[in-house]
Amino acid sequence: MQEQLPDTQPKNEISLQEIFRMAQDYFWEVVKNWKWLLVFIIPLSAFYLYKAVSAPDKYRAKLTFMVNDENSKSTGYSSFLSNLGLGIGASTEHNLDKILELSKSNLIVHRVLFRWDTINGQPDYLANHMIRAFDYHDEWKGKWLEGLTFSHDSLPAFSRKENAALKALYSGFTGAGGEGGAVQSHYSETSGIMTLEVATPNESLSLSMADVLFNELSEYYIETSIEKSKQTYDRLKEKADSVRAVLESKQVALANFEDRNRGLITQRAAVERQRLQGEVQMLAVMYSETVRNQEVSSFALKNETPFIRAIDRPFPPLWNLKPKWYLLLPRGLAIGAILGIFFVLGRKVYRQILNPEPSR
Repeated sequence: MQEQLPDTQPKNEISLQEIFRMAQDYFWEVVKNWKWLLVFIIPLSAFYLYKAVSAPDKYRAKLTFMVNDENSKSTGYSSFLSNLGLGIGASTEHNLDKILELSKSNLIVHRVLFRWDTINGQPDYLANHMIRAFDYHDEWKGKWLEGLTFSHDSLPAFSRKENAALKALYSGFTGAGGEGGAVQSHYSETSGIMTLEVATPNESLSLSMADVLFNELSEYYIETSIEKSKQTYDRLKEKADSVRAVLESKQVALANFEDRNRGLITQRAAVERQRLQGEVQMLAVMYSETVRNQEVSSFALKNETPFIRAIDRPFPPLWNLKPKWYLLLPRGLAIGAILGIFFVLGRKVYRQILNPEPSR
């Protein structure tokens, strides 16, 4: 009698034929209920079409620049001036994060917004150009700020309404409140190259704002970086000019004295001449030393001045980044079709769970 081998095949193993049969069943279920797919496809396609049509124009101007931070911290010249009590301190390294923060500061943004420029043949403040480009008048219609435009750039003289409008522009420019703003800034940690991007609905406005922002940012950063050294240089220059003026007056006085007392050899005249000559010599030495210190200060000032140079400036034409309908429509069709298929198949599975077919 032969022993019967145990059945090692799992009880609930699905054969390849059953898998194909199940896939075919699901396929025809989707085909049979194609109208349910339209229920999802049509609204989503309409939504994405509306999103593409209603989206505003968007032109992004990208400007890259670099900062040379290889400055001397303690040169012999600056140490020499410090010993004289002229106060040139050690310069700090340029901080790229500091520059990025400055690009979104109230001070820099205000300077940008109230630069006068001509956009599309219309001269005005960039703030007013921004109001028109971003349709703030439509947003403010029927509200406190309805119809507001800026007629002057004196911030201390702004009314409460103008200050409120300025805050709205600042939020739109920098993205305050968690939303993306018109300006974006970042830098590469490997190369140190910094990037400013300005995106507005107007091509000319984007180009103008990018250039003005870079110019104001670089000017202010350089100005604050060398402020102390500049004050020292100005004091030395003022002192040198003062000593020079006194020296020239004493030289003239000595020349006039010798002209008046030509040929006289009195003791009194000799003493007066020696006194004037001594004063001229003393002032000449003082002036020479002051000029030397001024030159040293000038060298230190140039050595501490940060070097900021634009690498790539934006130029027209700029690409319109507004979403294209022919790119968004397939997305709506695909998402709608996927959701519709999941709905139809999910409904079928649900019915099979509630009403299982009797096993054959």
